[in-house]
Amino acid sequence: MLSFPSHVNASENNSKKKAAISYETVITEQNIYEVFEYLGLDTNSFIADNSVNFGELTVGELESAILSINSEPKNIVKSEIVLPKIKELSGISLMSATNSMTLDSSLTVGSATITFHAVGSYITTTWTGATAGNADVDSDMLIYVFKLSNQVNRTSCTSSVITLSYSGNLDTYLGIADLGLVKIGTQTYSGTSYFYARNYLYNF
Repeated sequence: MLSFPSHVNASENNSKKKAAISYETVITEQNIYEVFEYLGLDTNSFIADNSVNFGELTVGELESAILSINSEPKNIVKSEIVLPKIKELSGISLMSATNSMTLDSSLTVGSATITFHAVGSYITTTWTGATAGNADVDSDMLIYVFKLSNQVNRTSCTSSVITLSYSGNLDTYLGIADLGLVKIGTQTYSGTSYFYARNYLYNF
């Protein structure tokens, strides 16, 4: 089980530990917190987890990943009119008194894609209400693990348009062997998606 090293009031010992760390040093259970200190990472952001083995990781590889993430924009903002996909329109009937449909929009942040969800209620050709759900994140980059934090997803509705407003943080983690995940960067995102009834309910 991982534990924090005890604090010692000896700068000489700390200097020796740092001197022992190089670009080629493999991160292990024995040196992981010294590596975090060496690279300026917050030890509180480490999530211990031995259920998955992410493979061997060196100090140089971790540092390169940190530099790569830090080169990405820190704040992403998007505003868009979302047009329906065929699958969203299939099976919709405007003959029923009250219906609902799922509304999705997406935001690309670096190598991750965040998808936002809402449910819109309608009668014939007008919106009558909307609710927002939690967003989810996906990526083809296997070396990173992405997590969403501080999500705020809200909807507002008029007869002609549902507005989905969202904001939050995209936290990027890197897996270290079978030790766990360390957070190497955070990007903030915010945006607004508009779902017009004329695009979703007028095509029938």
